[in-house]
Amino acid sequence: MVRMSNEKIIGNDLKIFDVIDSTNLYAKQHIDELSHGSVVMSGRQTHGRGRRGRVWNSSDDGGLYMTIVLKNDINTEFAMRYVIATAIGMCKAVNEYGANAAIKWPNDIVKDGKKMCGILLEMVSDSEHKNDIIVGIGLNVLNNDFDEELKKTATSLFLETGKNYDKNDVAKKAFEKLDEAYKYCVNDFDKLLCEYKNLSDTLNKQVRILELDGKERISGEVIDFDEYGRIVLKDYSGNIHHINSGDVSLRRKE
Repeated sequence: MVRMSNEKIIGNDLKIFDVIDSTNLYAKQHIDELSHGSVVMSGRQTHGRGRRGRVWNSSDDGGLYMTIVLKNDINTEFAMRYVIATAIGMCKAVNEYGANAAIKWPNDIVKDGKKMCGILLEMVSDSEHKNDIIVGIGLNVLNNDFDEELKKTATSLFLETGKNYDKNDVAKKAFEKLDEAYKYCVNDFDKLLCEYKNLSDTLNKQVRILELDGKERISGEVIDFDEYGRIVLKDYSGNIHHINSGDVSLRRKE
């Protein structure tokens, strides 16, 4: 299992493209060539993907689109820890620029309900059959021309702060915060979970858990996150459920 040290790892090896189909796809196809901590970046993606197979709109070069490669036979049981660590790292990075964002479970970075950053983690096997992780990240940095439909659900660092940013500086800040977060995935996950709760937009909220088709699976109050990063939900009959997948929709308390 990979053990993160205090050494700076993320971004020491960069693969940078002007345009690519998908940074995650490139990382998958070149997993044997990429070292631990490598980052694949592109100004635009033609086939970016989000969670649950959704399209991630990344044709605008105002965004930061990248994939982090984490290697050395990672235990699949801890995959969710890296989802949480990535969300923490990205949320803390944008908040250093004054975004005042929060994390919507499990890994969306949002401001006032609008999404600023999406994260997609995938497990892959290299030629030695070791488990590696690739973490796709799409951050809206300078984006300010969303179509009418996206305006209802998306935002950017620029729209929230009114300031222009050098995307290279934002990337460096993200690498710094991700390095800090990843080192706790194995040895001190309790610390990560505490930070996650402090940054959560979902904890102590009344929610509906939706299936991919939009149908409600269950509803209730999010009372905690467990040691695997799952939602601990108390339904309206008082029963406790541990939820590891689904879309979260906030609702008013009945």
